[in-house]
Amino acid sequence: MNDLIDKQYLAHIQTLPLLAVLFITISLAYYLPYHFRNVYDPIPITKFYALYSIVIFLANLTIFHVRWILVLGIYLTGILILVFRSNHYFYKR
Repeated sequence: MNDLIDKQYLAHIQTLPLLAVLFITISLAYYLPYHFRNVYDPIPITKFYALYSIVIFLANLTIFHVRWILVLGIYLTGILILVFRSNHYFYKR
């Protein structure tokens, strides 16, 4: 059974870089709607998060070395958090 598990890619993932990418993305997804809570235009948030995509993919290339599909999945999850947090501040006014 251990041979089967050892051959899987998920058994060899470095968890610290993966958690770092996850933490940075979730932190930014919570911070951006809070920062732009009085701006009722989605353009600034979209620009900052699009810029973040370039930054996180370049950081992944040089620092984190996590699989691209995992970074893309974390990034898309961050978009979901960003949308729901933006709606929270938009409807709270």
